Amino acid sequence: MLIPKIHDLVPHKGEMNLIDEIQTITENQLQATADLSKPNIFFSNSGLLPCFVGIEYLIQGFSALAGYKRFLQGLKPNIGLLLGTKRCEVHFPLFPLDSVLQICVNEVFAEEPIGVMDGQITVNDTVFVEGRFKAYQPKNTQNLENILMGRH
Repeated sequence: MLIPKIHDLVPHKGEMNLIDEIQTITENQLQATADLSKPNIFFSNSGLLPCFVGIEYLIQGFSALAGYKRFLQGLKPNIGLLLGTKRCEVHFPLFPLDSVLQICVNEVFAEEPIGVMDGQITVNDTVFVEGRFKAYQPKNTQNLENILMGRH
């Protein structure tokens, strides 16, 4: 099966869409890449990317998994929120300059509207960020969008 483009699976737009390419995807696993030689809104003033930003890359990978399930049903991706982490480890302060991040996400549990996944980011087979993450994806996104936009 043809692998969808990341923008078809994740609701992020423009420069907030951090993942460049999906290598493989199933209903419960994703492997993707992000090329740090390209401009990035999270770069520090010195052009480096702090590893704690890897959490956002992993959550976008998780979002892509949820979006893939919706894509298979002919639906658009939904907004989701990170609820928390367990055993999240950031092993280095910065990602190497101009590196390519290998992002791997495995779904552990999914029962709408809650999902749990294990994720890991490596560069040249060295683990930089890893952990377990819990996210919430509401069925009715209009209420969430109203709250986020200040329209209570």
